[in-house]
Amino acid sequence: MRLGTLFGVTFRINPFFLVLLLVVSLAGKLPEALLVFGAVLLHELGHVLAARGVGLAAREVELLPFGGVVRMVEPVELNPPAEALVAAAGPLTSGVLALLAFLVGERVAPDSPWYDLFVQANLAIGGCNLLPALPLDGGRIWRAHLARRVGFRQATRRAARLGKICAVLLGLAGAAGLYLGWTNASALVLAFFVYDAADREARGAMYLLMRYLTRKKEEMRREGCLVAQPLVALESVRVRDVIGHFAARRYHLLVVTDERGGVRGIATEWELLDRWLANGRDVTVGEVIRRLH
Repeated sequence: MRLGTLFGVTFRINPFFLVLLLVVSLAGKLPEALLVFGAVLLHELGHVLAARGVGLAAREVELLPFGGVVRMVEPVELNPPAEALVAAAGPLTSGVLALLAFLVGERVAPDSPWYDLFVQANLAIGGCNLLPALPLDGGRIWRAHLARRVGFRQATRRAARLGKICAVLLGLAGAAGLYLGWTNASALVLAFFVYDAADREARGAMYLLMRYLTRKKEEMRREGCLVAQPLVALESVRVRDVIGHFAARRYHLLVVTDERGGVRGIATEWELLDRWLANGRDVTVGEVIRRLH
C-alpha cells in the first residue's frame, strides 16, 4: 500500500503490516503500536539521510511488520564504505531519539508512559539492529567489513548465514516462551521474517554482483583509475567461483596456474566476465586462458 512521496522517496506499507495493526487494534494497543512504528519510520529516515550524504538516492521506504527497509536507486551493497555508513545511521538515529526522548520526558512529563515507551522502542530497535547478521544493520556493517577481504559474494554468504542462525535461535526461544506462557507468537513471526530476508540476501548476491560488474567499464571511464587486485586460481576452477571473490571498486587480474604451480596465463576481469556470459556458468578459468591464447 502506497502512503505517499516525500523528498522523492516513496513510502509504502507492507500488507502484513496492516494485518498486524488490525491485530493490535483488536487487542486495544493501537496507540502504542503506532508510536513504535513511528520510531521505526524515523530509524529508516536516518538511513535515507545518510544515503543522501554519501551521494546515493533512496527510491522507496517500506514498513514491514517488524521493521522497515530502504531501497536505493543504485545498490549501496557494492560500495562497502557507503554501505557501512548508511547502515550505521539507523541505530545511531534510534540512539539519539532515545536520548532526546529521555531528556525531554524528564523535563516535560516525567510520569508519562509515552516517553518511556518511545525510549524503550528506540533502544530496542537500535540495539537489535546492531547484531552482526543480515538483514540487520549490524549485518550490513559486518558484510561491508568482510567484503574488502573476501569479496562481496562471500561476505554476503557469511553474514546471511549468521542471520539465519540468529533467526533459528530466535524462533526456538520464541517457541519455548510461547509453550511456557512467557510471551506471544511475535518472536516466531519475527524469526520467520529475519530468516526469509537473510535467505533472499544470499540468493540475490550474485545478481547484484553481476549487475555491478557489467557496469565496471563505466566506472573505469568515470574514475580513470582503479586499484588493481590480483587473484590466483588453478585452471580447473570455475569462473563463477572466481567472480565470487571480486570486491567493489577494485579491478581484478587473475593469474591462472596448473597443478604444479606453473603460470598458464593472465586474464582480466572483463575477459573473465565476457567469457562466462558467453559460455555459461560452468566454464573454467583454464578454458578462458586457452581461448584467449
